[in-house]
Amino acid sequence: MVLPGSQCAFVGDLLPAGWETWMQNSYRVSSRTPFGTQMVELPVVLWLLLVCGAIPFIVMGAITMRATFLNAAAKDAAHAAAKAATFEASEPGQPSAKQLAESTARATASRFPGVTISKIQTSILITDADKASDPPDVRINKLRPSEVIDTSQNVYSVAVEVSGQVEPIARLSLPVLGDIPGLTKPMELKATGIELFENAEGLKE
Repeated sequence: MVLPGSQCAFVGDLLPAGWETWMQNSYRVSSRTPFGTQMVELPVVLWLLLVCGAIPFIVMGAITMRATFLNAAAKDAAHAAAKAATFEASEPGQPSAKQLAESTARATASRFPGVTISKIQTSILITDADKASDPPDVRINKLRPSEVIDTSQNVYSVAVEVSGQVEPIARLSLPVLGDIPGLTKPMELKATGIELFENAEGLKE
């Protein structure tokens, strides 16, 4: 563009004041790379993954592991009770099935942290061998002396049901959500162990 007086005007002379500063700022904004943005956002993403993903899995894993310990206590108790000579009566050096179930379950649970036993119920299961799919006859007391023990027709087992609480790995405080078993307070669980009673005649004692 030629101006009067044959003087050549520069483009910068025709632009408003401050255009150089505006161009510099625009360059800085446009020169930001995606990698830099990702580096800034990475700590926030990792924190969300930890809180929303990892912690629930850790809590669930701890509850599952401790529930397995409670189940082990019930299995050990049933195994010990099945070897007893009697169901209720005991003699020096020969504890009954109920006593063995009680002591064994508590001894097993005491070896694992976060597991507390509140109740132990030992009962007799009588299953008709010809009707194995039918529910068994459950007795919480010893058999009557007049009952006939027929091991050819019936299967005599002892069942030990253990009720207890398993603690979360860490109790969280969530006032908004209230009490959540396994997260803010212990979870109530039951586990049952069943084994064939070795001395069927002893179920009358």
